[in-house]
Amino acid sequence: MAELCTCKEILAGRSALKANSHQPVSGEFINGRYKIVQVLSVGAFEQTYIAEDTWPISVSDSNSAVSVSPKDLACRNDVFQYVLIKHLKLDGKHSRRWQICQERFESEAQILVKLGNYNQIPQLLNYFKNDQGFYLVQELIVGEPLIAELPISQHCGKRWSEGQCIKLLHEVSEILEFIHRRGVIHGDLRPNNLIRRTSDRKLVLIDFSDAYQVHPQVIPTQSPLAPLAIPPLGYIPAEQLRGQLCPNSDIYALGMIAIQALTGINPSHLQADSNTHEVSWQQHVSVSEAMADVLNQMVRYDLKDRYQSATDVRKALKSVVIKSKEQEVRKDESSDQFIPEISSVLPSSMASIDAEELALCLHTVSSLEGSTIDPQSDVQEAARSRSPKVVPLLAGMGTGLATSNAMAISFGLYTLLHPTPSNAGFGILVRATEQYNAGHLDAALSLLDSIPTNSSAYEEASSAKQQWRQEWNKAAAQFKAVEEAFNEGRWRDVIIEARNTPNIPVWQKKIQPFVEQVKPELEAQAHYLLTRAYQQAEQRNFTTALAFLKEIPQDTAIGSKIKPKLAEYSQKQQIQAEYLLRQAYQQASKKDYNGALKYLSRIPQETPTYQKAQIKIAEYTQKQDFLEEVQRQVQLSSLFPKEEIKLTKSPKPNTLNPFSQLNPGSQLNEVAPKPVLTNRAR
Repeated sequence: MAELCTCKEILAGRSALKANSHQPVSGEFINGRYKIVQVLSVGAFEQTYIAEDTWPISVSDSNSAVSVSPKDLACRNDVFQYVLIKHLKLDGKHSRRWQICQERFESEAQILVKLGNYNQIPQLLNYFKNDQGFYLVQELIVGEPLIAELPISQHCGKRWSEGQCIKLLHEVSEILEFIHRRGVIHGDLRPNNLIRRTSDRKLVLIDFSDAYQVHPQVIPTQSPLAPLAIPPLGYIPAEQLRGQLCPNSDIYALGMIAIQALTGINPSHLQADSNTHEVSWQQHVSVSEAMADVLNQMVRYDLKDRYQSATDVRKALKSVVIKSKEQEVRKDESSDQFIPEISSVLPSSMASIDAEELALCLHTVSSLEGSTIDPQSDVQEAARSRSPKVVPLLAGMGTGLATSNAMAISFGLYTLLHPTPSNAGFGILVRATEQYNAGHLDAALSLLDSIPTNSSAYEEASSAKQQWRQEWNKAAAQFKAVEEAFNEGRWRDVIIEARNTPNIPVWQKKIQPFVEQVKPELEAQAHYLLTRAYQQAEQRNFTTALAFLKEIPQDTAIGSKIKPKLAEYSQKQQIQAEYLLRQAYQQASKKDYNGALKYLSRIPQETPTYQKAQIKIAEYTQKQDFLEEVQRQVQLSSLFPKEEIKLTKSPKPNTLNPFSQLNPGSQLNEVAPKPVLTNRAR
């Protein structure tokens, strides 16, 4: 049971406990059937619980307003043993406000009944009324809110790719297509109302308290006459702020979520054009033209300019995918012919190239180690054709000249074949690059120094000189660090330092033997750490188990497979933290604050419960100090009876009774901590 009660994961997005004089408690029964497991939120009118359905399988339910079959009830008892309950409390003090809440509550129940059993919407299991108020019983969705996956800022590393956004739009538009066809508009589509279900990683749309029912044939799709110029607000389009809710209002909200995923900017912080009120977002991210067109049409200010249905969105997304694949095919084809024909890109005077000129260009290629290209054969092949391919020429330079290819191409093939006094340094730059990759830094730098200042290659040479020195010095330092780590038996550091070494062939060749030798040692170390982690987990010490798992190098075979275990132990660590917190509450209810503090001190810092525990530690420490002061005063009173106190010369008022100032009042009452806002890291 406790495993289902994590604050962070169960129905994420709900607030923590709030103080209330009629606050329900765990173990309490609702309607004689649902046993409260955890209180998720307590408000003035509405409360939310996680509860256990304790009734056995039955054919009929007299309190249920939902018509179900015996097969459905059997499924419900097995799958939905733990449920979510929304409770609207009766309140006679604010009758009008309560009436509005009641209407919304009943509307949500009717909408959920209308939507039925859809895999990506919480199923309504029961709803009823008693003397305490109205109750909605729903399927419990275990998972994380979508907001936890979105980037928190424009410069955050979690910004989504275009492909990820297409997948998000396609999945959510399917849900919208389903509810819109049944005449339901959600009206509050935002990241906190989309839950990534843990069991299958699908998105589930929750919270239909603001949903609106319309007849499918009369769903409005046109703007009202002379609309007020109201700018949109975050995920809410302008027409919704004017009170005109439409199906493509949900489409607007979905588009804004996708833009937030791409840019890392909250929609409320995006600027809008002062004249058109259209959202300005494309300057913050680079996406394909097709993708930008889809998103822009989803978030148009005027609702009649948007997609009119979720089906239209899905069709547009298919078009984006097709165009993307076509571009990839064209890119692959163009990579096969980097420059199709020499005669098409070179001056007419170069339409005919003899073998001797090409041989001069490739005079250094034959000395490259590991080259599979025969320069002479390429020269002969090029000479036989009046429009030879350039691909063999570039490929013939070999891997040793990879870093200089960009410089060579930038000077043009005409310069390569017919050097002039102003750009004769290019050939020197190529030879210097070859020397550098071969491990001869001094020779490479000497060649760079020989390039004339009036050469077109001079600036490139100056830049290369500085870059090569820096990379060479860093590579030398990394090699030394790898060697020291190896000699000291720090196998993991060997891999880390090797990974940080610049990609200079000679240094990579020196470091590779160390890497190969430590791999078996790392595998043995990974196996040892995994065994220790299992041992700690068996003892329910998940904090230490997680520490061992995080020490396992990711480069090992075991390291690439421990992600599920990390997730499992993190979840169990949080469950354990919640258990310790509840035990602390129980001890505090008995005024055993020292016992409560012992439980709180065991809550790991890595869990969300830790911050709540710190608040309680401060509270219980203060109460323990108060109790100790009371005990001290009682001991003093026993040492100095009232008769002796009367002999004092000038007794002050209230000093004859040592307990007169010790009335604790509300000082020992439990103080519910305020919700602590924490930044998620994903």
